[in-house]
Amino acid sequence: ASSTARRSTSVTPLGTHTNPLYKGLTGIRVEYAGNIKIYNCTLNDIYGGGIVTSRSFSVKINDNVLRDCSGGNPRGSDNFGDGITAFGCWDVEFSNNSVINKRVYLASTNSSDIGTICGRSGLEFEYGLYRDELYTPQYDNFSSTAGNGLRMENNYVYGYTKGSHFESNVVSTVVGNTFIHNYIGLLSSTDGKMNITGNQFDNDNVGDAIQSGYDAYSGCLAITQYTSGTLYGEFNVSNNVFKGNRPGITIGKSRINITNNTFYMSGDTAHATHPVLGHCKDIVISNNTLYNSTIYGYQPDRWLIDNNIIYNTTKIAIHISGNSTENKIQNNIIYNSIYGNGTQTDTIVSNNQFISSSEVTLAQDNSFIKFPGCNHTEFCNNLFDLSNNDTCYALSMTSTSNGIKINDNTIKATSDRTVQTFNITAEVRGLEVSNNRIYGLKNLMYFIRHSWNLSRFFINKDNYSDNPLAYIYFQSSGSNSGKNYIEGNNGKTRYNQTPNSALSKFNGLMFNRGERIFKFDGTGGWSCTREGYYTNNAWAENTTYTVGQLIVSNDYVYRCEVAGTSTTAPTGTTLGDIETTADDLQWLCCGQIATFSSI
Repeated sequence: ASSTARRSTSVTPLGTHTNPLYKGLTGIRVEYAGNIKIYNCTLNDIYGGGIVTSRSFSVKINDNVLRDCSGGNPRGSDNFGDGITAFGCWDVEFSNNSVINKRVYLASTNSSDIGTICGRSGLEFEYGLYRDELYTPQYDNFSSTAGNGLRMENNYVYGYTKGSHFESNVVSTVVGNTFIHNYIGLLSSTDGKMNITGNQFDNDNVGDAIQSGYDAYSGCLAITQYTSGTLYGEFNVSNNVFKGNRPGITIGKSRINITNNTFYMSGDTAHATHPVLGHCKDIVISNNTLYNSTIYGYQPDRWLIDNNIIYNTTKIAIHISGNSTENKIQNNIIYNSIYGNGTQTDTIVSNNQFISSSEVTLAQDNSFIKFPGCNHTEFCNNLFDLSNNDTCYALSMTSTSNGIKINDNTIKATSDRTVQTFNITAEVRGLEVSNNRIYGLKNLMYFIRHSWNLSRFFINKDNYSDNPLAYIYFQSSGSNSGKNYIEGNNGKTRYNQTPNSALSKFNGLMFNRGERIFKFDGTGGWSCTREGYYTNNAWAENTTYTVGQLIVSNDYVYRCEVAGTSTTAPTGTTLGDIETTADDLQWLCCGQIATFSSI
């Protein structure tokens, strides 16, 4: 060969070879075959692939040992260098194999790559169906739904960019494997059903993947959005152990069941669950045990977080980031904060135990629950054990909220506590506080302290404190401009306003017969004696009215339907009729005005 060719080969030894040598070699390769059995083999130091099967069926690869069968290209497409591969195969089993790679990059255009993992996938399974106009032999004999995918059992995989990689749409089972020191323990980009159970994941603090695209999924288990089909998966992840300083489960799909797992995650961003897409739906996280690990949801919708034990000494227990809807957090034992840094809509937090401990520092403003803003959210049947912290809040709400229920909760407090348990510092449009129980007090305490406006209604009834001098409700500033129901409490209710002398705050509200309004100082109020709308806005000639505005005339209430300057008062008395007056305004008859008597 010429000196030029030798020099080129010396500089880029792989780039000068034709396919497949530029990708390295293969220890064992099988293509277009059936009933394959590869077992009790030992393969050492192969640059490329260890065992490769392609377009084959009934493939059993068991009890083999592979050492340093790997390859790769730093920060490139990372498209070669697997331990064991099944490509376009049916009815595949990988079991009891030991696949260990300690090969690292010795050179790179980026100096930070030197010493990092050189190896693509320890166990690779791609395309279990017809693809690329090539058929697996006896393709017609197989069903896409009847267990003809892959079973991966009791393998040990160490030291790859991906310990295992799935990309298919057939049923796959991953059971009893150990994935250690991989950038990604298991990466799934599959449309098919996957059962992932009884595995051990430990990323051994290996850090991020250096290859672009994989870095976002570095961690133990990655369920990605990269598939040829829907973003809905069917994943069951159960009875696994997750360890490391990267996320436990990265979520890029909807419909995933995460049950009976144990998480030991270190580092501030090493969450137990870490979505990379917003609004992943129908995620079930139940019966798991988490140690210093956060259940993190990014704009989650219809998540069920149920019956978990979360023991976090300094980290948030459950973090809901962004606006989300229809989530349920129930039946959990929680030693740190639930935090929502968006608006929570139609959320239920129920039947949880929140336990303070001298070993726990609450991560969010000394609160067990911090939801800045909520719509139609319920906090019910929870136990808040505050006996080890005299100053922490059970609930903190800091942004405008609508339709809030705080019902049937139990509070255990220390005898010296004087700090409120529910702290509301923003406007609430509709609040119900009922059937709560507060125990352990000797001194004065506020069950709820509200320092902004209440509007539309406030129900405060049947709450109990074993200290009757404690305030069930204390409003320190703002105003109360809604209906109030206050009865049956064993405790005091205090407003920081002067008494109302009229019903002006209740303009535009509909009242039923018997409904009551209380003065803000608790000295009395009014009871509705005739149902109807109430307004003190009497009709006046030559006044301009806008659509929706209520006026009263001749003991009837009317709503403006066509705006303008009024010169003629409406006179109709039939509920629901629309009257056009001589000035071309239109008025809807809302019935007789509500009337009240003092109580």
